[in-house]
Amino acid sequence: MAPGERAEGPMQGLAWRLAASFLIGIMWLAFIIIWLFFMAGDYGLYQNLAMVILSIVVGMAALIAIWITFGLRFARQVEGVELDWEGKRDWSGWRLWATFVVWGAWLGFLVAWLFFFAVGYDAYQNVAVIIVSLVIAGGASALLWSTLKA
Repeated sequence: MAPGERAEGPMQGLAWRLAASFLIGIMWLAFIIIWLFFMAGDYGLYQNLAMVILSIVVGMAALIAIWITFGLRFARQVEGVELDWEGKRDWSGWRLWATFVVWGAWLGFLVAWLFFFAVGYDAYQNVAVIIVSLVIAGGASALLWSTLKA
């Protein structure tokens, strides 16, 4: 393809997505640098860690929003996918959304814990809280998927 030509077919929209992804990465890096230089001193280690995690979540959400339609374009080419789209095969879309809710809630809990509560506990206690919350979220995910029939 010659410079200046527009892509057609499945590759349409690739250029702007790549540019936007690069821009999001640069903006995230700039945010982290600015945060560390100018704001981090006002907060403790756990609060700063919460901000880094939150910034990663926001960046990933932006990337997912940009790339989801591109990925769905290719998903339609997979054999048997029309059964999923029509709801005839129970791989279960509701389980997927419920899993997103579980892990989104876990990330929300983690950020809130680190930002507001972790300072009052030592590192070992904070690791224990994170492990227990991971076990609970993992257990909830396992329960969601345990009834799926292959």
